[in-house]
Amino acid sequence: MFVDIFSRSGGEGAHGPDHPHFNRELFLSLCSVFERARQEKNTFLSQEHFMFELLENPEVRSVLLHCGLTPVLLEEIKGKLENMLEICPGESDPYSALPVMRALSQVVIRSKAVHKKVGGVYLLYCFLSNDSQGGVLLKTSGISRNILKPHFDVSL
Repeated sequence: MFVDIFSRSGGEGAHGPDHPHFNRELFLSLCSVFERARQEKNTFLSQEHFMFELLENPEVRSVLLHCGLTPVLLEEIKGKLENMLEICPGESDPYSALPVMRALSQVVIRSKAVHKKVGGVYLLYCFLSNDSQGGVLLKTSGISRNILKPHFDVSL
């Protein structure tokens, strides 16, 4: 399943300010990842690129703070994630690693199943299903699938 978030008009996205499966905050976070990649001429996006941006997502930050993480710890995690970001220079459009596409597909499937838009909390939950460098960092910092699961409705 291909998720097209490249096609945008007026900065609002292919579907106006709304995306059929992502809530506004998640849609804007995804656009930010790809916009940053274009500015840096980065052709490859890993899960860490998306995790880094999700920590700026207002709903994700709110849930993580509610779960007991401090703003200072969130900034430390973000700094460590930023150090993990690999840049693959090139002139082509950025492409995402397979685990990223899998996670985005899971968001679309969930959206269709619950008949609502899904947000960043669920995407972060999907990223924590494997042991990428960023996933291990988040898990060792106290961000687990178990603490995110009760908060899915926040992002619907």
